[in-house]
Amino acid sequence: MVAAYNEEDFIREKVANTLALDYPAEKLDIIFITDGSSDRTPEILAGYPRIRTMHESERRGKTAAINRAVSQVRTPTSFSAMLILC
Repeated sequence: MVAAYNEEDFIREKVANTLALDYPAEKLDIIFITDGSSDRTPEILAGYPRIRTMHESERRGKTAAINRAVSQVRTPTSFSAMLILC
C-alpha cells in the first residue's frame, strides 16, 4: 500500500520503483490510496493496470485512508503486508 496525497510530480517515479520490486507479481497486491488529492495523481495512477487506486474526494487523513485500504488487500493472509508512506 502506498498512501499518496497530491504527488503528481513524483508518482510516476514511485510507481516505477514499486513495479520494479524483485518479488513474484502474483504475490503482490499493489494499492495506492489518494484520498483528498486535488491534482492529477489519481488520473496518472489509472494508467497502470497492475495498480489498484483507491480515491475519495474527501481527505480524512492518512490513517483513515490506510485503514480503508487494509480491508481491500487480496493477498493471502500468510504473506506480509508492505506499507509505504509518501
